[in-house]
Amino acid sequence: MEQRSSLQNNAFDLGSHLAATLERVRKILDKERLDAVVLAAPENVAWLTGGLGSRVDRTSGSDPVWLVIQEDRLIGITSVVEYPRLKDRLSSIGVDEIVTVPWSPPSAYLEASVASLPPGWSRFGVDRGIGFSSTEAVLVDSCLLPFRMALTGYGQAALKSLGEDAASATEAAARAWRPGETDREIQGRLCFELERRGVEPAVVIVGGDARVKAFRHPVSIGAPVSDLLMVVVVGVRNGLNVALTRLVSARPQPESFVEGMASLGRIQKEVVAAATPGKRYGHLVETLAAAYERSGHPGEWRNHFQGGPIAYQQREFEIAPGEQESRWYELEIVEGHAIAYNPSLPGGPKVEDTYLLFESGAACVTDTGKWPRLLLPGGTLVADALTLG
Repeated sequence: MEQRSSLQNNAFDLGSHLAATLERVRKILDKERLDAVVLAAPENVAWLTGGLGSRVDRTSGSDPVWLVIQEDRLIGITSVVEYPRLKDRLSSIGVDEIVTVPWSPPSAYLEASVASLPPGWSRFGVDRGIGFSSTEAVLVDSCLLPFRMALTGYGQAALKSLGEDAASATEAAARAWRPGETDREIQGRLCFELERRGVEPAVVIVGGDARVKAFRHPVSIGAPVSDLLMVVVVGVRNGLNVALTRLVSARPQPESFVEGMASLGRIQKEVVAAATPGKRYGHLVETLAAAYERSGHPGEWRNHFQGGPIAYQQREFEIAPGEQESRWYELEIVEGHAIAYNPSLPGGPKVEDTYLLFESGAACVTDTGKWPRLLLPGGTLVADALTLG
Protein backbone atom coordinates (compact mmCIF):
# COMPACT_ATOMS: atom_id res chain seq x y z
CA MET A 1 0.00 0.00 0.00
CA GLU A 2 1.32 3.42 -0.96
CA GLN A 3 1.71 6.03 1.77
CA ARG A 4 1.45 9.50 0.29
CA SER A 5 2.74 11.81 2.97
CA SER A 6 4.11 10.08 6.06
CA LEU A 7 7.48 8.44 6.63
CA GLN A 8 8.47 6.13 9.42
CA ASN A 9 9.70 8.01 12.48
CA ASN A 10 13.18 6.50 12.48
CA ALA A 11 15.42 9.43 11.58
CA PHE A 12 18.95 9.19 12.91
CA ASP A 13 21.18 12.11 13.69
CA LEU A 14 24.32 12.56 11.61
CA GLY A 15 26.51 10.92 14.22
CA SER A 16 24.42 7.76 14.14
CA HIS A 17 24.52 7.78 10.35
CA LEU A 18 28.32 8.02 10.32
CA ALA A 19 28.64 5.21 12.83
CA ALA A 20 26.29 3.01 10.80
CA THR A 21 28.05 3.61 7.47
CA LEU A 22 31.51 3.00 8.94
CA GLU A 23 30.29 -0.21 10.52
CA ARG A 24 29.00 -1.39 7.15
CA VAL A 25 32.31 -0.67 5.39
CA ARG A 26 34.21 -2.44 8.16
CA LYS A 27 32.08 -5.52 7.58
CA ILE A 28 33.61 -5.57 4.10
CA LEU A 29 37.08 -5.41 5.66
CA ASP A 30 36.30 -8.53 7.65
CA LYS A 31 34.53 -10.41 4.88
CA GLU A 32 37.15 -9.73 2.21
CA ARG A 33 40.10 -9.87 4.63
CA LEU A 34 41.26 -6.37 3.76
CA ASP A 35 43.53 -4.07 5.74
CA ALA A 36 41.68 -0.97 4.55
CA VAL A 37 39.20 0.34 1.98
CA VAL A 38 39.94 3.49 -0.03
CA LEU A 39 36.85 5.32 -1.33
CA ALA A 40 37.01 8.04 -3.98
CA ALA A 41 33.75 7.79 -5.97
CA PRO A 42 31.46 10.76 -5.19
CA GLU A 43 28.50 8.50 -4.34
CA ASN A 44 30.53 6.59 -1.76
CA VAL A 45 32.11 9.66 -0.17
CA ALA A 46 28.69 11.33 0.07
CA TRP A 47 27.14 8.20 1.57
CA LEU A 48 29.86 7.61 4.12
CA THR A 49 30.01 11.24 5.27
CA GLY A 50 26.30 12.03 5.29
CA GLY A 51 26.59 14.33 2.29
CA LEU A 52 29.90 16.09 2.70
CA GLY A 53 29.13 18.24 -0.33
CA SER A 54 32.73 18.35 -1.46
CA ARG A 55 32.26 18.17 -5.24
CA VAL A 56 33.51 20.96 -7.49
CA ASP A 57 33.20 19.28 -10.89
CA ARG A 58 29.72 17.74 -10.93
CA THR A 59 30.72 15.39 -13.74
CA SER A 60 33.88 14.00 -12.13
CA GLY A 61 34.05 10.32 -11.27
CA SER A 62 36.38 11.05 -8.37
CA ASP A 63 35.69 13.18 -5.30
CA PRO A 64 38.01 15.96 -4.01
CA VAL A 65 38.03 13.94 -0.77
CA TRP A 66 39.29 10.37 -0.60
CA LEU A 67 38.62 8.29 2.49
CA VAL A 68 40.80 5.54 3.90
CA ILE A 69 38.79 3.31 6.25
CA GLN A 70 40.77 1.03 8.54
CA GLU A 71 39.55 -1.18 11.36
CA ASP A 72 39.98 1.62 13.90
CA ARG A 73 40.82 4.76 11.92
CA LEU A 74 39.24 7.04 9.32
CA ILE A 75 41.62 9.16 7.26
CA GLY A 76 40.58 11.92 4.87
CA ILE A 77 42.75 12.95 1.92
CA THR A 78 42.21 16.22 0.06
CA SER A 79 44.22 18.72 -1.95
CA VAL A 80 45.87 21.91 -0.71
CA VAL A 81 43.26 23.74 -2.82
CA GLU A 82 40.25 22.20 -1.04
CA TYR A 83 41.70 21.80 2.46
CA PRO A 84 40.74 25.30 3.74
CA ARG A 85 37.13 24.73 2.61
CA LEU A 86 36.76 21.20 3.91
CA LYS A 87 38.94 20.90 7.01
CA ASP A 88 36.25 21.92 9.51
CA ARG A 89 33.64 19.64 7.95
CA LEU A 90 36.02 16.69 7.86
CA SER A 91 36.91 17.25 11.50
CA SER A 92 33.23 17.50 12.44
CA ILE A 93 32.45 14.04 11.09
CA GLY A 94 35.15 12.40 13.16
CA VAL A 95 38.00 11.98 10.69
CA ASP A 96 41.04 10.91 12.72
CA GLU A 97 43.57 12.47 10.36
CA ILE A 98 43.44 14.81 7.36
CA VAL A 99 46.19 14.39 4.79
CA THR A 100 46.77 17.13 2.22
CA VAL A 101 48.29 16.55 -1.19
CA PRO A 102 49.48 18.90 -3.96
CA TRP A 103 47.06 19.52 -6.80
CA SER A 104 49.59 17.95 -9.17
CA PRO A 105 50.64 15.30 -10.17
CA PRO A 106 47.41 13.31 -10.57
CA SER A 107 48.98 10.38 -8.74
CA ALA A 108 49.26 12.37 -5.50
CA TYR A 109 45.98 11.08 -4.05
CA LEU A 110 46.87 7.48 -4.80
CA GLU A 111 50.32 7.81 -3.32
CA ALA A 112 48.87 9.39 -0.15
CA SER A 113 46.28 6.61 0.08
CA VAL A 114 48.88 3.88 -0.05
CA ALA A 115 51.04 5.77 2.46
CA SER A 116 48.03 5.90 4.80
CA LEU A 117 47.54 2.12 4.88
CA PRO A 118 48.32 0.41 8.20
CA PRO A 119 51.84 -0.97 8.75
CA GLY A 120 52.31 -4.43 7.31
CA TRP A 121 49.30 -4.22 5.03
CA SER A 122 48.85 -6.85 2.32
CA ARG A 123 45.48 -6.21 0.61
CA PHE A 124 43.19 -3.20 0.41
CA GLY A 125 39.89 -2.40 -1.28
CA VAL A 126 39.14 0.38 -3.76
CA ASP A 127 36.05 1.71 -5.52
CA ARG A 128 35.53 2.79 -9.11
CA GLY A 129 36.59 6.39 -8.41
CA ILE A 130 40.23 5.46 -7.96
CA GLY A 131 40.78 4.22 -11.48
CA PHE A 132 43.85 2.07 -11.11
CA SER A 133 44.65 -1.62 -10.99
CA SER A 134 46.96 -3.35 -8.59
CA THR A 135 47.59 -6.92 -7.52
CA GLU A 136 47.06 -5.75 -3.94
CA ALA A 137 43.83 -3.86 -4.62
CA VAL A 138 40.36 -5.44 -4.57
CA LEU A 139 37.44 -3.70 -6.29
CA VAL A 140 34.63 -3.48 -3.70
CA ASP A 141 31.90 -1.64 -5.62
CA SER A 142 29.55 -4.63 -5.69
CA CYS A 143 30.06 -5.18 -1.95
CA LEU A 144 29.35 -1.53 -1.15
CA LEU A 145 26.21 -1.14 -3.24
CA PRO A 146 23.74 -3.15 -1.09
CA PHE A 147 24.97 -1.36 2.04
CA ARG A 148 24.72 2.05 0.34
CA MET A 149 21.19 1.41 -0.97
CA ALA A 150 19.76 0.75 2.50
CA LEU A 151 19.34 4.34 3.62
CA THR A 152 19.74 5.12 7.29
CA GLY A 153 17.08 7.21 8.99
CA TYR A 154 19.28 10.23 8.36
CA GLY A 155 19.48 9.34 4.67
CA GLN A 156 15.73 8.75 4.47
CA ALA A 157 15.00 12.19 5.96
CA ALA A 158 17.47 13.78 3.53
CA LEU A 159 15.85 12.00 0.57
CA LYS A 160 12.40 13.14 1.66
CA SER A 161 13.56 16.75 1.92
CA LEU A 162 15.25 16.54 -1.47
CA GLY A 163 12.16 14.98 -3.03
CA GLU A 164 9.92 17.74 -1.73
CA ASP A 165 12.20 20.47 -3.06
CA ALA A 166 12.84 18.82 -6.44
CA ALA A 167 9.13 18.23 -6.97
CA SER A 168 8.08 21.74 -5.92
CA ALA A 169 10.73 23.23 -8.25
CA THR A 170 9.68 21.04 -11.17
CA GLU A 171 6.01 21.75 -10.69
CA ALA A 172 6.57 25.50 -10.30
CA ALA A 173 8.50 25.63 -13.58
CA ALA A 174 5.94 23.46 -15.37
CA ARG A 175 2.96 25.48 -14.11
CA ALA A 176 4.59 28.71 -15.29
CA TRP A 177 4.78 27.50 -18.91
CA ARG A 178 2.72 29.44 -21.37
CA PRO A 179 2.24 28.14 -24.90
CA GLY A 180 4.76 29.64 -27.29
CA GLU A 181 7.73 29.60 -24.91
CA THR A 182 10.69 27.62 -26.18
CA ASP A 183 11.82 24.44 -24.47
CA ARG A 184 15.11 26.12 -23.57
CA GLU A 185 13.32 29.03 -21.89
CA ILE A 186 11.32 26.54 -19.84
CA GLN A 187 14.47 24.58 -19.06
CA GLY A 188 16.25 27.73 -17.86
CA ARG A 189 13.37 28.48 -15.49
CA LEU A 190 13.39 24.88 -14.29
CA CYS A 191 17.12 24.96 -13.51
CA PHE A 192 16.66 28.26 -11.68
CA GLU A 193 13.86 26.80 -9.54
CA LEU A 194 15.99 23.74 -8.73
CA GLU A 195 19.21 25.58 -7.98
CA ARG A 196 17.58 28.17 -5.75
CA ARG A 197 16.28 25.33 -3.59
CA GLY A 198 19.74 23.77 -3.40
CA VAL A 199 18.99 20.97 -5.86
CA GLU A 200 21.54 20.18 -8.57
CA PRO A 201 19.90 19.36 -11.93
CA ALA A 202 21.77 16.19 -12.88
CA VAL A 203 19.29 15.27 -15.61
CA VAL A 204 16.93 17.78 -17.19
CA ILE A 205 14.76 16.88 -20.18
CA VAL A 206 12.32 19.50 -21.42
CA GLY A 207 10.46 18.91 -24.66
CA GLY A 208 7.14 19.57 -26.26
CA ASP A 209 4.52 18.80 -28.85
CA ALA A 210 5.58 16.45 -31.66
CA ARG A 211 8.95 15.75 -30.04
CA VAL A 212 7.27 14.39 -26.90
CA LYS A 213 5.11 12.12 -29.02
CA ALA A 214 8.01 10.96 -31.20
CA PHE A 215 10.88 10.54 -28.70
CA ARG A 216 11.21 9.02 -25.24
CA HIS A 217 13.89 11.63 -24.49
CA PRO A 218 12.71 14.85 -26.18
CA VAL A 219 15.68 16.96 -25.11
CA SER A 220 15.44 20.72 -25.64
CA ILE A 221 16.46 22.16 -29.01
CA GLY A 222 15.11 25.72 -28.76
CA ALA A 223 11.72 24.84 -30.27
CA PRO A 224 8.47 26.55 -29.20
CA VAL A 225 6.15 24.44 -27.05
CA SER A 226 2.51 25.11 -27.87
CA ASP A 227 0.47 22.03 -27.01
CA LEU A 228 2.09 19.44 -24.72
CA LEU A 229 5.04 19.84 -22.33
CA MET A 230 7.14 17.11 -20.72
CA VAL A 231 9.58 17.88 -17.90
CA VAL A 232 11.92 15.17 -16.58
CA VAL A 233 14.28 15.79 -13.66
CA VAL A 234 16.90 13.93 -11.68
CA GLY A 235 17.82 16.21 -8.80
CA VAL A 236 20.82 15.80 -6.50
CA ARG A 237 21.66 17.13 -3.07
CA ASN A 238 24.43 15.95 -0.76
CA GLY A 239 24.97 13.00 -3.06
CA LEU A 240 21.38 11.71 -2.98
CA ASN A 241 19.22 11.52 -6.12
CA VAL A 242 15.49 11.71 -6.81
CA ALA A 243 13.73 11.39 -10.17
CA LEU A 244 10.35 12.60 -11.41
CA THR A 245 8.42 13.45 -14.57
CA ARG A 246 5.60 15.93 -15.06
CA LEU A 247 3.36 16.55 -18.10
CA VAL A 248 1.36 19.69 -18.88
CA SER A 249 -1.16 20.10 -21.70
CA ALA A 250 -2.58 23.31 -23.13
CA ARG A 251 -5.74 21.48 -24.18
CA PRO A 252 -7.35 18.06 -23.75
CA GLN A 253 -5.26 15.36 -25.39
CA PRO A 254 -6.57 12.58 -27.65
CA GLU A 255 -8.29 9.63 -26.02
CA SER A 256 -5.33 7.38 -26.88
CA PHE A 257 -3.01 9.61 -24.84
CA VAL A 258 -5.36 9.62 -21.85
CA GLU A 259 -5.78 5.85 -22.06
CA GLY A 260 -2.00 5.48 -22.25
CA MET A 261 -1.59 7.55 -19.11
CA ALA A 262 -4.24 5.40 -17.43
CA SER A 263 -2.31 2.25 -18.34
CA LEU A 264 0.92 3.69 -16.96
CA GLY A 265 -0.81 4.69 -13.75
CA ARG A 266 -1.87 1.08 -13.25
CA ILE A 267 1.58 -0.24 -14.17
CA GLN A 268 3.26 2.11 -11.72
CA LYS A 269 0.80 1.19 -9.00
CA GLU A 270 1.51 -2.54 -9.49
CA VAL A 271 5.27 -2.05 -9.43
CA VAL A 272 5.18 0.08 -6.27
CA ALA A 273 2.87 -2.44 -4.57
CA ALA A 274 5.30 -5.25 -5.48
CA ALA A 275 8.28 -3.37 -3.99
CA THR A 276 7.90 -5.05 -0.63
CA PRO A 277 10.81 -5.72 1.73
CA GLY A 278 11.68 -9.40 1.53
CA LYS A 279 10.95 -9.64 -2.22
CA ARG A 280 13.69 -9.72 -4.86
CA TYR A 281 14.39 -7.14 -7.54
CA GLY A 282 13.87 -9.88 -10.10
CA HIS A 283 10.31 -10.21 -8.83
CA LEU A 284 9.89 -6.45 -9.24
CA VAL A 285 10.97 -6.33 -12.89
CA GLU A 286 8.91 -9.41 -13.76
CA THR A 287 5.91 -7.66 -12.16
CA LEU A 288 6.68 -4.69 -14.39
CA ALA A 289 6.71 -6.83 -17.54
CA ALA A 290 3.49 -8.59 -16.55
CA ALA A 291 1.80 -5.24 -15.83
CA TYR A 292 2.69 -3.99 -19.32
CA GLU A 293 1.17 -7.16 -20.77
CA ARG A 294 -2.01 -6.84 -18.70
CA SER A 295 -2.33 -3.23 -19.87
CA GLY A 296 -2.38 -4.37 -23.49
CA HIS A 297 1.22 -3.36 -24.26
CA PRO A 298 3.24 -6.59 -24.02
CA GLY A 299 6.98 -6.13 -24.38
CA GLU A 300 6.74 -2.34 -24.56
CA TRP A 301 9.20 -2.09 -21.66
CA ARG A 302 11.91 -3.06 -24.15
CA ASN A 303 11.65 0.34 -25.87
CA HIS A 304 12.71 2.51 -22.95
CA PHE A 305 14.86 2.11 -19.86
CA GLN A 306 12.40 1.54 -17.01
CA GLY A 307 14.31 2.96 -14.05
CA GLY A 308 15.11 1.12 -10.83
CA PRO A 309 16.54 1.58 -7.35
CA ILE A 310 17.80 5.09 -6.68
CA ALA A 311 19.86 6.64 -3.87
CA TYR A 312 23.44 7.84 -4.14
CA GLN A 313 23.40 7.14 -7.88
CA GLN A 314 20.71 8.04 -10.40
CA ARG A 315 20.03 4.33 -10.64
CA GLU A 316 22.04 2.09 -8.36
CA PHE A 317 21.89 -0.72 -10.92
CA GLU A 318 20.01 -1.69 -14.05
CA ILE A 319 18.25 -4.98 -14.69
CA ALA A 320 15.50 -5.91 -17.13
CA PRO A 321 12.91 -8.68 -17.05
CA GLY A 322 14.43 -12.06 -17.79
CA GLU A 323 17.97 -11.15 -16.70
CA GLN A 324 18.25 -13.95 -14.13
CA GLU A 325 22.01 -14.08 -14.66
CA SER A 326 22.45 -10.63 -13.09
CA ARG A 327 23.59 -10.66 -9.48
CA TRP A 328 21.03 -7.93 -8.81
CA TYR A 329 18.12 -10.11 -9.93
CA GLU A 330 18.22 -11.96 -6.61
CA LEU A 331 19.03 -8.91 -4.47
CA GLU A 332 16.53 -8.62 -1.65
CA ILE A 333 14.50 -5.46 -1.21
CA VAL A 334 14.96 -4.14 2.32
CA GLU A 335 13.43 -1.31 4.31
CA GLY A 336 15.13 1.98 3.46
CA HIS A 337 15.60 1.24 -0.24
CA ALA A 338 14.29 3.82 -2.72
CA ILE A 339 12.99 3.21 -6.23
CA ALA A 340 12.17 5.38 -9.24
CA TYR A 341 10.59 3.47 -12.11
CA ASN A 342 9.44 5.36 -15.19
CA PRO A 343 7.12 3.33 -17.42
CA SER A 344 6.28 4.96 -20.73
CA LEU A 345 4.40 4.32 -23.96
CA PRO A 346 4.70 5.52 -27.57
CA GLY A 347 3.12 8.87 -28.22
CA GLY A 348 4.22 10.66 -25.06
CA PRO A 349 2.62 9.04 -21.99
CA LYS A 350 5.12 8.63 -19.14
CA VAL A 351 5.02 8.55 -15.34
CA GLU A 352 7.82 8.76 -12.78
CA ASP A 353 8.20 9.44 -9.07
CA THR A 354 10.58 8.40 -6.30
CA TYR A 355 9.45 6.14 -3.46
CA LEU A 356 10.98 5.08 -0.14
CA LEU A 357 10.19 1.50 0.79
CA PHE A 358 9.03 0.31 4.22
CA GLU A 359 7.48 -2.83 5.68
CA SER A 360 4.21 -0.90 5.98
CA GLY A 361 4.24 0.35 2.39
CA ALA A 362 5.88 2.78 -0.01
CA ALA A 363 6.10 6.53 0.61
CA CYS A 364 6.30 8.84 -2.41
CA VAL A 365 8.90 11.50 -1.62
CA THR A 366 8.21 13.51 -4.80
CA ASP A 367 4.49 13.97 -4.23
CA THR A 368 3.79 17.55 -3.17
CA GLY A 369 0.06 16.94 -2.94
CA LYS A 370 -0.41 20.00 -5.16
CA TRP A 371 -0.20 18.42 -8.60
CA PRO A 372 -3.59 17.41 -10.02
CA ARG A 373 -4.35 13.80 -10.80
CA LEU A 374 -6.20 12.88 -13.97
CA LEU A 375 -9.16 10.59 -13.33
CA LEU A 376 -11.10 8.38 -15.69
CA PRO A 377 -14.81 7.64 -15.22
CA GLY A 378 -15.18 5.56 -12.10
CA GLY A 379 -12.32 7.31 -10.33
CA THR A 380 -9.45 5.24 -11.78
CA LEU A 381 -6.08 6.87 -11.10
CA VAL A 382 -4.27 7.85 -14.28
CA ALA A 383 -1.06 9.69 -13.46
CA ASP A 384 0.38 13.07 -12.65
CA ALA A 385 -0.73 15.55 -15.30
CA LEU A 386 -2.01 19.08 -15.64
CA THR A 387 -4.18 20.73 -18.25
CA LEU A 388 -3.85 24.48 -18.40
CA GLY A 389 -7.03 26.43 -17.82
